[in-house]
Amino acid sequence: TQKLKPADPQNAINRKASYKALEDLYNSGKIRAIGVSNYTHRHLTDLLSHCTIIPAVLQVELHPLYYQKELIDLCRKHNILVQAYSSLGEGKLVNGEVEIPVIKDIATKNRVSVAQLLLKWGHQHGFIVIPKSTNAKRIKENMNIFNFELSNE
Repeated sequence: TQKLKPADPQNAINRKASYKALEDLYNSGKIRAIGVSNYTHRHLTDLLSHCTIIPAVLQVELHPLYYQKELIDLCRKHNILVQAYSSLGEGKLVNGEVEIPVIKDIATKNRVSVAQLLLKWGHQHGFIVIPKSTNAKRIKENMNIFNFELSNE
């Protein structure tokens, strides 16, 4: 699949076969849940049209600048958890590469870092956020998002 172009119909065939193999493993008791990653709305709609076991989780890139509303709505409709990776915009939203004044203003207002604000935004929207860091200070900061709430502004 890696060498195929995104529009190649073989991709859909491969996704279907892979998911069927996961369903077989689930039904045999060898795995307890099935998840998918980087599925688009079209991919997930197609999967839901033929699967016998709805995926437990969908892992996708997700942050305020890349909010996939239709995909998230589809997940919620089918009780599929959304796991958000790159919640910090691949670091660009916190390292100054991309500056969004309103995000910085809200972080300042709440006396938190931009990273904490972005993680809290994901958490408050019901997403499973999975920040990545090897820096002990940042890891501790990332875990400290439960002592404030964001308004709906």
